[in-house]
Amino acid sequence: MATSNGVDATINKIETAFEGFEKDSLPIEQQDEFLRRREDLRNRVYELYAEFDSTAWWWARNIYDQARILHLISPARLDKLNEHIGQYNNNLVETAHAIDIPWHAYLGTNAVTHGSGAKEIMPSLNKQLRNLQQQGPNHPGLHTHRYQSVPGPGGSALWESYVENRTPSARRMWWIYGPADDAITIVTIGPHP
Repeated sequence: MATSNGVDATINKIETAFEGFEKDSLPIEQQDEFLRRREDLRNRVYELYAEFDSTAWWWARNIYDQARILHLISPARLDKLNEHIGQYNNNLVETAHAIDIPWHAYLGTNAVTHGSGAKEIMPSLNKQLRNLQQQGPNHPGLHTHRYQSVPGPGGSALWESYVENRTPSARRMWWIYGPADDAITIVTIGPHP
């Protein structure tokens, strides 16, 4: 449990680093100061992601292996534990995809601009991901519909949901159902084509 809480805390630190950058650094007009702060963000996020990566992916499986090898729980409960670990791993994959959005927007080669024309992405992204998580893809604010122009990975149905609306280059998220029955995978987020 302490490890799970540590993973959650690290994810929150990553989110806070991006939110702090948006609030404090995007409005800066001076190029050198913006680039310095962006490099600080890069170093901080890399450090936090390394912490996340070193723990998040293995701790739950380690508990399962110990319980199985030492016969600590019945086979039926072991199967249930394995099912929960699978759900946890699916959530980790979705979380990593969500972290990719601000990562690419602020640290990627085509990173956002700064100054008076800069636009924050975290508030709208956080709201839409919360809507998606709490109420599913049918939340009215998401305007979810099947994307007809391009198939999803492996030919699966690709869905489009609004991250923003009524703004120039409004962002959309494209996603597919799976890998688990009760999960979705965000394929990409970007401007409306």
